[in-house]
Amino acid sequence: FLLGLNPWSIALRSRCWALALAIVVLLALTPPGVLTLVMPLLSFRIFAGIVAPHIHIGLIALPLSVIRIGGALGLGGMWLGARHLMRRHGARRRAWVGIAFSTVAVVNTGVVMYAQAVLLRHANAAMARWEGVASPAFVVTTLDGTVVDSTNLRGKRVLLDFWATWCAPCRLQMAALERLVQEKQRDDIVVLGISDEDAATLRTFLAKNPVAYPIASIERAGLPAPYSQVLAVPAVYVIDRNGVIQFGRAGVLTSEELERLVWDAADVATAPKRPPADDS
Repeated sequence: FLLGLNPWSIALRSRCWALALAIVVLLALTPPGVLTLVMPLLSFRIFAGIVAPHIHIGLIALPLSVIRIGGALGLGGMWLGARHLMRRHGARRRAWVGIAFSTVAVVNTGVVMYAQAVLLRHANAAMARWEGVASPAFVVTTLDGTVVDSTNLRGKRVLLDFWATWCAPCRLQMAALERLVQEKQRDDIVVLGISDEDAATLRTFLAKNPVAYPIASIERAGLPAPYSQVLAVPAVYVIDRNGVIQFGRAGVLTSEELERLVWDAADVATAPKRPPADDS
């Protein structure tokens, strides 16, 4: 967004400033794959110099529109293009082209955010159908070689955290879990992280981002429903001391929510329900 509102790249027409700011913003806010797509477009504008700043902001915003920063850049590009039309008489066609690119980026960001919201709502509805159902047995092996059999966890509250190394929200939830595990360690609570990425990838990530709870690498197909049907990460299932799925949620949970749902909650008081008909 600072790139979109940067007065130096517009008023001074300094390609060096634009390039420097673009590199800083893109490195800080975008994953490597998106950066690979964006940098050639930016370099083309900077070194060939064939388009106006209004256009290059729109060009940058378009591939970034899959994440929110693209929408922010698009808004900046629309504002700059409109300001140019109001204050200057030359290069009006370029300003309109820049506004068009930026508008498409903003719309695309809105569509992506809406699609994410729909997916999250669908994932939460699917997980909620399993609340109150007896958890199916499963066995996983953690990265340190420990075999975890869910049938041996009766009498303990179990939190299954489904995550991935590429998922930024997952890292937020992992940090929240780590704080709780460190500050409120209890023998009757088990936290288990589950990822379908290979063990080498997980070990590399955890070497830089260690956690105090065990992590397992397993393909979703190797787990029973509903754990094989997780649609979005991060996702959490909470199993009570009687082996009943008490809670399921996709999306980031705060430390306070996790503490309330796992550390402070009572077990399910009613008899287990039957599994959903189409998933049994």
